[in-house]
Amino acid sequence: MRTLWADDVASFSGEFTRFEAVRVNPKPVRGRRIPVVLGGNSDASLERVAAFGDGWYGFNLPTRTVAGRVAALAEQCARRGRSLRELSVAVALADGSPDVLPELAGLGVTEFVVVATPPAEPAAATAWVQDLAAQWDVTPSVTALPG
Repeated sequence: MRTLWADDVASFSGEFTRFEAVRVNPKPVRGRRIPVVLGGNSDASLERVAAFGDGWYGFNLPTRTVAGRVAALAEQCARRGRSLRELSVAVALADGSPDVLPELAGLGVTEFVVVATPPAEPAAATAWVQDLAAQWDVTPSVTALPG
């Protein structure tokens, strides 16, 4: 994908795919590059992130496992001559609470994803977002939709 996004006429030969003189448009606007964020909590996933990712997304992690997964990612990065600081590191916790946010930041987590089920009624969405923001002590960046 990076070759297709970057080159006007792209060719590539890899283990799983091969193409010759392909044109793909439109191109990404910023530097013809879109960040590739890979998800997964396994060692193999972390290896892939370190090999070619721009970020990692750990989903449904128990809080007690985050430090170990981030350390494993940092180790994989070091093996490839990269730094964990080059990556965005996002996590969604299975058991998260606002009091863990400083600890996560100290580990190198750059994004925290709150996973919650929205209300069935669209009219209740604004209040739901405001309640979530109050619970997590953040300012919501969502405004009420008309109607």
